[in-house]
Amino acid sequence: MSNELILSKEAITALAVPSDDIFDQIAASGNWLARVQLYGGNSKEVKKELVPIGVWGLVKSKEITVLGKEFKALVLTYQPFAMRLDEDGITTGNDASSDWFKETAELSKVNDAGYMVGPQFLLYLPDQKLFVTYFANNASAKAEAKAVKNLIGRAAWFKNKLVETKKYSWHAPVVVPCSDPFDVPTVAQITEASLAFRNVKVEAEEAANPNARER
Repeated sequence: MSNELILSKEAITALAVPSDDIFDQIAASGNWLARVQLYGGNSKEVKKELVPIGVWGLVKSKEITVLGKEFKALVLTYQPFAMRLDEDGITTGNDASSDWFKETAELSKVNDAGYMVGPQFLLYLPDQKLFVTYFANNASAKAEAKAVKNLIGRAAWFKNKLVETKKYSWHAPVVVPCSDPFDVPTVAQITEASLAFRNVKVEAEEAANPNARER
């Protein structure tokens, strides 16, 4: 099935349909626990020369697969997401109405390394045949998040650019429509991935975001 047209209303509606039976069947596979992120100059992996600067990486457990300066994905859905890295360890939440979430959002204004809030997207990578997450938690990512949201149900290129000012420079995401045809998951697969996306907690080794201080 190609992705030349936007996903059907049935497919998009399925993204929010809860089913504990389906969830229990697929929760162990862990595909959606992988994430994609942009590695800028402040990333510890770049400083350790584990990945080049200005590339996207696919992070699964402790392994990083370099995707290059751009990759294509099907944008499926999003949720509000918050993460804390403090003395209590790593905690995450997606209930934007909760006191914990609101407090985290306030704390993120003064400590964006330990407290992060932003939209988290569920993507499907056709080349890797994986469902992954993308957390837009810094200023540049949040600025581009509307472009990602506008492509829900469609294919997108995730690119990046070097932003330079008189004092600083950093890599920022750029997301644009993708017209390349590729096979997309079935409605059932999308439903399963969406349920896990909204319910499975982030593993500790997956949670820390080395781009927290990227602009």
